[in-house]
Amino acid sequence: MKPKVKWGLIAAVPLMLFIGLGRWLGPVLGLSGFGLRVFWIGFGILGAIVGGAIFWFLARAGAGREPKVRSPLEEDLHARLAELRKRLADAKRPGLQKLPAILLLGPPASGKSSAILGSEIAAEQLS
Repeated sequence: MKPKVKWGLIAAVPLMLFIGLGRWLGPVLGLSGFGLRVFWIGFGILGAIVGGAIFWFLARAGAGREPKVRSPLEEDLHARLAELRKRLADAKRPGLQKLPAILLLGPPASGKSSAILGSEIAAEQLS
């Protein structure tokens, strides 16, 4: 579960508690009709303010966390992608998103490898 979703669920608890408390406390105080509704809505607003303050506090506390440490494989992947993007930019060719993708399917010994080897695609573009 993402942290902001968790914080939102935690912040919703005071809202529900204040709405329930207002719903219970209104008749205990002898309120009815329009006065009960105003009292209940007021408690709901107060619960939303408390829940918002909790969400804001948790978001600020979570913002100071250390950045995620990448694994060596992930670092290697990012370095290779950066190198590939640099090579594509230097070659004045379209980026990775604009290059066509070709998928060759077929039974064994049907000429898939021969088709690629016979094309004008450079070997470094295949990896």
